[in-house]
Amino acid sequence: VTSVGAEAGVTRQRLDHVQIRPADALAISGYGLLHDENRRAILERLPRLSPETTVCYDPGPLGHTLPDEVAEAVRRRVDWWSCNEREASLATGCRNAGEAAVELMTRLRRGSVVVRLGMSGCLVAQRGSAVVHVPGVPVTIVDTTGAGDAHLGAFIAGLATGLGASAAAERANGVAA
Repeated sequence: VTSVGAEAGVTRQRLDHVQIRPADALAISGYGLLHDENRRAILERLPRLSPETTVCYDPGPLGHTLPDEVAEAVRRRVDWWSCNEREASLATGCRNAGEAAVELMTRLRRGSVVVRLGMSGCLVAQRGSAVVHVPGVPVTIVDTTGAGDAHLGAFIAGLATGLGASAAAERANGVAA
């Protein structure tokens, strides 16, 4: 269930009540960063997180419109940048998804990148490794609403259970399908 503006209620006081432990994963949405109060709360919290906390970011379709200093603050701390092919292109100017994945990764201080390709699967870009294509699951598309969120959630869950990035991406592709 979702409601327009529901993501706009994060304040520092509310966020400070959320205990984020070193073994936790935190997913940040570009939608949340569009709202001034949310943005302040999230950006103030990021540097206070344990270095062991896995921070994942999905810019969403409007992430490329964020001010440069906001995007830079996220890039400094993110462990996994997850976006679709269009979002990767908007963020980098690269038309090729593989090139966009590499370019995104070079902009991150410590993170890796997953670029979702719809039914074609996704690309996983990690430092020191070639970009890996993880095949998708052919399905009859009915509605893509939430597929990216489902993919990121399943990917994070896969990593949390000890899967490597490619295996977690394979699981995520199945869940998103």
